[in-house]
Amino acid sequence: MKYIIRGLLLGLVLSLPAVAQVQVLDKVAVIVDQGVVLESEVKALVDEVKADAEAKGQKLPSDLALRTQAIERLILKNLQLQRAEMMGIRISDPQLDQTIANIAGNQGVSVAQLREELSRQGMTYDDYREKVREEMIMGEVRRANVRWAQRGVRVEFEPRTFHRYLGPAEDLELPLTVLNLGFQ
Repeated sequence: MKYIIRGLLLGLVLSLPAVAQVQVLDKVAVIVDQGVVLESEVKALVDEVKADAEAKGQKLPSDLALRTQAIERLILKNLQLQRAEMMGIRISDPQLDQTIANIAGNQGVSVAQLREELSRQGMTYDDYREKVREEMIMGEVRRANVRWAQRGVRVEFEPRTFHRYLGPAEDLELPLTVLNLGFQ
């Protein structure tokens, strides 16, 4: 009897993986140098742009054009964040808190009121903080590029291409620029 119960339990345990279904959580939309852009990021940006345009009564380009623009924007963001990491640019929590307090002050509200407004808009405060942090980091990268240009460092963009797998029979090639630095 013990062997039958053990056999049934062993059979049940071994058959569980066969019954389990694979669920795709996200997909890679584009590989950018050492990083990736996820489909969820592309969809979120497209949805954000559509909602913003609808609220402002603006007309949008086709879905394909909008998706392409979103991908290009996310590629640039990804490259800038990678560049910032190579340059060692970091934004501390106190710097971030001060910037958010300044943003709230410029809007004539407190940080607590800003949090409430973000919540009403469906954005968590942590997501907002990370979005502001990324914007600050990208701003620092742009300022560093300007400082280099003022010191006689030549900043140029070299076209390269990357491939994004769209489906079994489609392949889309989009331009990708990589920052090259050289001294004049």
